[in-house]
Amino acid sequence: MVSMVRERKPEGLFRYFESHGMRIEKPYAGIYYVLDKVLFPTQLIVTKELDREAHMWLRSLSNNLEKQEIRKLFGRVEGIDTGSGEAACGRGIGSKHPGESAGGGRIERR
Repeated sequence: MVSMVRERKPEGLFRYFESHGMRIEKPYAGIYYVLDKVLFPTQLIVTKELDREAHMWLRSLSNNLEKQEIRKLFGRVEGIDTGSGEAACGRGIGSKHPGESAGGGRIERR
């Protein structure tokens, strides 16, 4: 999937999509799917339109979070329980052994 993240809705790009027969679907405020006649599944995320609570993670991709939102986001990160502890100990996605990154290098545990 191709994802584009913008602060504001790119109106010219949306006009291009529509004029070239591409359908736009909006399942949530600020999240648009471009359908039909696209090579890859495509979504556009307009951070200014996102729900502040429901899409806090996506909103964090912008440069416009307020301090209280950043604190709340960090609080959520601290509260994540991975169950196995793999994410906490640094096991990379696609790694074959604990302590190995996806690129094959060793990860030091502290």
